[in-house]
Amino acid sequence: MLIGYFMNPTTLVKSFQNVIFVLIAFLQFAALAVFADTVTPHPYLGYNKEKVQLYVDGKPYLIIGGELHNSSTSSIAYMAPYWSKYKDMNINTVLAAITWQQFEPEEGKFDYRIVDHLIEQAEKHELRLIILWFGSWKNGQSSYTPMWVKEDTERFQRVQNKEKHAIETISVFSKPLLSADKKAYVALNERISQKDATNRIIMMQPQNEVGILGSDFDYSALGLQTLKSTVPSKLMNYMKANSDRLRPELLEVWKQAGMKNSGTWTEVFGDNIYAKEFLLAWSYASFIGEIAEAGRDVHDLPTFVNAWIVQNDTELPGQYPAGGPVSRVMDIYKAASNKIDFLAPDIYLADFKGITSDYVRDDNPLFVPESTIDASRAYYIIGEHGALGYSPFGIEDGVGNKAFSKAYGVLHEISHLLLDPANSTMGVLRQGSEKGRIIELEDMFIDIGFSSLVEPSYGIIIRTNENEFYIAGVNLHVKFNSKNDESTLYISEVNEGRFEEEKWKPGRLLNGDDTFHNERVRVYGRIKVSGPTFASDQDRPPQPTADSEFSNANQNIENISTPGIYKVTLYTR
Repeated sequence: MLIGYFMNPTTLVKSFQNVIFVLIAFLQFAALAVFADTVTPHPYLGYNKEKVQLYVDGKPYLIIGGELHNSSTSSIAYMAPYWSKYKDMNINTVLAAITWQQFEPEEGKFDYRIVDHLIEQAEKHELRLIILWFGSWKNGQSSYTPMWVKEDTERFQRVQNKEKHAIETISVFSKPLLSADKKAYVALNERISQKDATNRIIMMQPQNEVGILGSDFDYSALGLQTLKSTVPSKLMNYMKANSDRLRPELLEVWKQAGMKNSGTWTEVFGDNIYAKEFLLAWSYASFIGEIAEAGRDVHDLPTFVNAWIVQNDTELPGQYPAGGPVSRVMDIYKAASNKIDFLAPDIYLADFKGITSDYVRDDNPLFVPESTIDASRAYYIIGEHGALGYSPFGIEDGVGNKAFSKAYGVLHEISHLLLDPANSTMGVLRQGSEKGRIIELEDMFIDIGFSSLVEPSYGIIIRTNENEFYIAGVNLHVKFNSKNDESTLYISEVNEGRFEEEKWKPGRLLNGDDTFHNERVRVYGRIKVSGPTFASDQDRPPQPTADSEFSNANQNIENISTPGIYKVTLYTR
């Protein structure tokens, strides 16, 4: 029977055809596998030995960034002379706005010129981009919406304050607004997917410093009706599952209202300003999460929101944008959407250390997208918190600032050490009247003193193995003390030098007066330059207002020391 079956000519032809089909399928599969290995993945956030890092072209990436002024990208001609200057400033990532007003001037008609130009210039100058979508809201207002949105107040309802006066902020409760914004944002992401073949764009920020500025709630009929609605089970379940780690501002309000498991917003949180803020936070987070998800469905990029932060403990919602992603409502944003990867603080206040620590959580990697033109802040958060990066606002103001550019250049030199999860890093920054800092490790204390009360004193200490450290910084002196009373730690060698293509190039071997005879590492810095340095130990307004202009104005100091790199080896006696 079997012999007869295989000798049948028809059967032989069919068997041969089946073999051919299988062979073709195998070759197609193999080709797809090879193609998959050669295609560069989109940028993404991933864990590298329990440390969250940004991956670009499949490799860990450090954002050494700068954010443009709000209106810069609206003019291709205005931007033309700046592209090469950003590269000269040792910036590797530019944060640039694309506005809904420009992108969709007529409903359903999209203008791709600006996004195309950004991608083309970033590729030409070997830069990366983070796109800031100025959509429904920017700084607690709706000034970047198209005219067809602004003029249609019936379709796109405005926020009303307590006096029932409509302000220039469109209500987050407006369903037509969500639909229109989402369509535009999806169109933008589709264009990026089509145009950005080399991963110039590495992250997205939908909206900018959202919230209601000037009113603690939307007192329109739509807003008041929503306040009477039931708290979503998604939020209640999150709060119950995470009750042992909730932000105290959320937990205490919930406790005072009786820790109910369900109910309306005022029943669960009380009839107070906090219930209104929590509802706004949930609404903004849900709105942004929905458009973020729609955008990621067509071009999946890491996505974050930025916050106009609370300026002091006495400020109430409305004095800062109510409902925005400030740290006190972080849990509400986390519960609302997993398509928002993290909340990022914009920091113009002097207490940089305290504010950044408030945003560091296991589920919230740190990134500062707006701050002052002050490289010392970048060193601190990257060293201390393993931040994804740092970006001063209004980076055009920093063109010609040699101190800043040199400091950013050193960050490039050591970035491979910073991104290696096998190394431990510590950030150092003189803030206010601080005279030093002691860092406790498992086996030693690192005693750090600040050498200057005039110039910035800052740095990053990187431990590469038990007895080897690199210190990158300026105006520090560093001593290593053993925790073991029966032994003493000594400095064996201190070499100043630099990294070239990740290879260490030693310079002078320091000893004698330069190290107090190997008692301390004296971190002088590499060279001195003439130019401005930023005076960071003062509060500045979060954004320009009619009464208070924001400025990146710098103080002039001659002969500013710029960071150097020191390799330190220790021995125990």
